[in-house]
Amino acid sequence: MSDTKIFEIKKDRYLYGIFNILIGLIYAAVMVFYGINSLNKGDVLWSVIKFATAGILGFFFIYMGIDRIKKISSTRYIKISKEEICIDEEVARREDIKELYIPKYDDYVEIRKINGKKIRILENMLEKDSFAQLKEFLSTYQISR
Repeated sequence: MSDTKIFEIKKDRYLYGIFNILIGLIYAAVMVFYGINSLNKGDVLWSVIKFATAGILGFFFIYMGIDRIKKISSTRYIKISKEEICIDEEVARREDIKELYIPKYDDYVEIRKINGKKIRILENMLEKDSFAQLKEFLSTYQISR
């Protein structure tokens, strides 16, 4: 088991999801306020349009925020061994990997599978030194094709 490395995912990326939820709530509140003002003025059509945009766009922003938080909280580790690379439930076995793309100066590592699916590990998912260790460990990963 000495050839297996486990990298923990950072958890400080919740702010992006919280920001999306906050934007959705603020947008929905402002549009509902404008809709009520339009309704008080007698513009029923404009108030219906404003209520609809408040509901639809507010829902989408809130949904995107919740989805982002769920994705961040569900990804907990990256486990790399000589036989496979696991990112939680996503498994790329050695025989399924077509190519490991490790750019020297970029901030990501890409695992390209035979079926065309790409798994991308971003630098901001890991701590700075952990990402350097990941790139170093993957550079020694041999794929026989």
